[in-house]
Amino acid sequence: YSGDNDDNIEEIKTVEFAIDKTPPTTVYELNGENGQDNIYPGPVTLNLIANDNENGSGIDKVWYRINQNQWQEYTQEVAFDNEGSFIVEFYARDVAGNEETTQSVSFVIDTGPPEVVVTYDPQTQELNFTGVDASQTNVDIIYKDEHNQQITITEAVGNYLILTLKT
Repeated sequence: YSGDNDDNIEEIKTVEFAIDKTPPTTVYELNGENGQDNIYPGPVTLNLIANDNENGSGIDKVWYRINQNQWQEYTQEVAFDNEGSFIVEFYARDVAGNEETTQSVSFVIDTGPPEVVVTYDPQTQELNFTGVDASQTNVDIIYKDEHNQQITITEAVGNYLILTLKT
């Protein structure tokens, strides 16, 4: 409050304020069909959810970048449609200027079936099969019958290739 030389005194005024020294936190959600170990057989959407502490100043902005490219302001969920490996980094800043430590999430979109490399060993006179996948996911080879006439090559998200040998 204040007063003057004529003893005029104003009402007492109170101002409340909080000091926000705590950075916000961000969590992510990956949404896509049948994602196992962050490997998806089709499109994926990424949702970032930032929260400030209970008495914080509020979220100012959330930033993200994909595969080391330029930082972008996050305003809505991000859609990924193309096959490939992705690393998304993100962080939030609150109105007081506190920034959280950069976090990241990685995932793979693998839409195609695996391939097989067939080699012939002239010493053993046997065919050898190796599973290969463009997205570098794990590939399993399963022999379907006792004569090794049908071979199934599968990968983590369920894409598969059946190879039938005829003599």
